[in-house]
Amino acid sequence: MTVLKELWILLVNVFRKTKTSTISSFPVETTPVILPVSSSNVSQESSVPLNKKDEFKQQAMFINALGFDPMIVYTHAYHESGNFERVIGNYNFWGIKKPSTWSGKTTQVVTHEYIKGVYTQTIDWFIDFPDIKGAIIWYANLINRLYPQAYALKDNYKGYFPALINYKYQYATDPHYATQLVALYEKLKAIDSIS
Repeated sequence: MTVLKELWILLVNVFRKTKTSTISSFPVETTPVILPVSSSNVSQESSVPLNKKDEFKQQAMFINALGFDPMIVYTHAYHESGNFERVIGNYNFWGIKKPSTWSGKTTQVVTHEYIKGVYTQTIDWFIDFPDIKGAIIWYANLINRLYPQAYALKDNYKGYFPALINYKYQYATDPHYATQLVALYEKLKAIDSIS
């Protein structure tokens, strides 16, 4: 039996024995809450929920099957989410704003843009992807549709990142965006693996 299951059984038994508890002398009804544990967010080896970075890394084969160098997609997600510490909503690793065609969940976030060369704080709506594979597929389709030059170079990081900002649509407004991502790719490739 896994540690998580044992802990859950223990908690349920405690709640069954105690119908009320006292907090600051106010009786409070206690009811067990069943929290679902999905196999997609639990490591099979340890039964410990994965952090977003590790969960993303587990998608390397899926990303590769879409024709991308997984390290390119990982680097882009790493950069946009601040080392996976500022993922927007559940699985928006790339700061993808809500397009008019999106009918799913969204979240409003403070962001920064270069507007006429000035670094400016703004508030905008972003997609809140419900699952990681859906997020990756949306990202791949977005790159294919709006950044075809980058999509054609999806296995060549030195061409991919500049192609995100050098054509009709610009993925970011930071004038140093491509240079930062190329350098980050090389740094991550040397110290962090995704496979």
